[in-house]
This record gives sequence, C-alpha cells and structure tokens, in this order.
Amino acid sequence: MSDLKLQWESDIAERSRENVARDVELNTLRDTDFKLRAELSERKHDIERSTVLFHLLLLTVVSLTVVSLTVVYFLLTKLLPN
Repeated sequence: MSDLKLQWESDIAERSRENVARDVELNTLRDTDFKLRAELSERKHDIERSTVLFHLLLLTVVSLTVVSLTVVYFLLTKLLPN
C-alpha cells in the first residue's frame, strides 16, 4: 500500500511541476503579448505622426512653390514689354 501511495504522491508532484511550468510559460506569453501590443500601438502613433509631418512638409513645399511662381510671374510681367 505504501508503494501505491508513494507512486501517487510522485504523480501528483509531477503534475504540480507541469502545471507550474505551464503557468510560468503562460505568464511569460501574456507579458510578451502585452509588450508587443504596446510596441505596436507606439509604432502606429509614430506612423501617424510621420504622416502628419509629411503632409505639413508637402504643404510647405507647395506653398513656397506657389509664392515663387507668383514672384517670377510678377517680375516677368514688370520686366518684359507688353
């Protein structure tokens, strides 16, 4: 009877070790998932910020081009005879 009890206790101890190992792995995976989701969110914000900055830069270039063309047109109309 004691051999059966020892085997049973050994089996219970093994199952407990397996459960602890699974719990540790699950917690590690949850932590990794949380960190990856946070990083993904941060990268999405970076992309949004970069897109806004790009549009501002593009708008500035277009505005400067329009101003430059206006100045050139004005100078040409004043310098060239009709």
